[in-house]
Parts: sequence; structure tokens; C-alpha cells
Amino acid sequence: MEQNPTLGGGFLQLVVESDGRLIGDIQARAPKHGFPPGVCEIGITLAPEVRSRGLGLEAVELLTAYLLEQGLAWVRASTAVENVAMRRVLERAGYTFEGVLRGYAPTKAGREDYAMYALTRGY
Repeated sequence: MEQNPTLGGGFLQLVVESDGRLIGDIQARAPKHGFPPGVCEIGITLAPEVRSRGLGLEAVELLTAYLLEQGLAWVRASTAVENVAMRRVLERAGYTFEGVLRGYAPTKAGREDYAMYALTRGY
């Protein structure tokens, strides 16, 4: 099955700006053979000084809407369980908590649990 052309070969990266200033980036990832067709994962990074201003929520909502409009059926996102701010962003953007990925991400101290969220277009 072909990759969704929306993701340009499995990866789409966009800059996030505010008042003409680069403040971060947001990505959609659907690596070939990494997910079932129609599924992708998003990630966002914002400069610390602009967090908690609603800019991340707006970026997540805009990218998610675009991906669903392009025909993707399932968009997922994950974050460290302790990252309450990002978990709140995902919930406010309409994502549903799917569960905890235990020991998912490596850290200097070992491994870290991640919370998985997903939003579906409906089926």
C-alpha cells in the first residue's frame, strides 16, 4: 500500500511561529511499515519561554484537523506520563487517553513511562 502523500514519504515537519518569530516545530510521522496505513503520530517542540500560552494547543489542533481532512483515520501522540501540560493539550485538542506505554523512552536514569493518546476520524 502506498504512503499517504500528505506526509511526503512518511514525514511532515512544520515550523511554529508567533508574531513572526520561530518558536518551535510540529511533525507528523508515518514511517513506511511503522504504522498501519492511515495512521500517524504527531510531536511538537516549543521554546520554553512560549509554553503555557495556548500556542501548542493551536498548533496541535491545526495539524490534527489537516491530517484528518487529508484522509488519515487515526492520529496518535505520546508524552511522558509526568508531562501534565502536554497531556492537557492533547485532551483539550480532543485526543483520548489510550493507556500507558511502560518503560517506553530511554533516559539517563533508565526508561520512562509514556502516556498514549489518539484521535480518530470515526469509523
